[in-house]
Amino acid sequence: MYLVKSGDAYSLNGILTFEEIIEEQVKPLLELQGRNINLLGVLINQTKNTNVSQHIEDQLVDYFKEKVFDTKVRINSAIQEAVVLKISVIEHAPKSNGALDFTTLAHEVVKRTKGKKATIQTA
Repeated sequence: MYLVKSGDAYSLNGILTFEEIIEEQVKPLLELQGRNINLLGVLINQTKNTNVSQHIEDQLVDYFKEKVFDTKVRINSAIQEAVVLKISVIEHAPKSNGALDFTTLAHEVVKRTKGKKATIQTA
């Protein structure tokens, strides 16, 4: 799974560079070993309600298409608090937007992976 910080042009450039490295260098090496790697999805994290963020999100959807998760994790202080407390946001603030977003993401991940093997697998 790729994680992209929304509204940040550096994140967009970084994810595209990372995708290129995976496709051109990592996949061929794994294939030589009889293994493969598949992209489960792209998660847009720390979403903001700005024109720049929306433009970057649109570019991600244009490039990765159905691989972009429907769920977006919004900026939320409860997430930051949970990190400091070293517990999950679901434990810390179960009714927060952060907890809701991660719960929704978990359901989406389960739906995508149902009946599939691990992301990196032996052929």
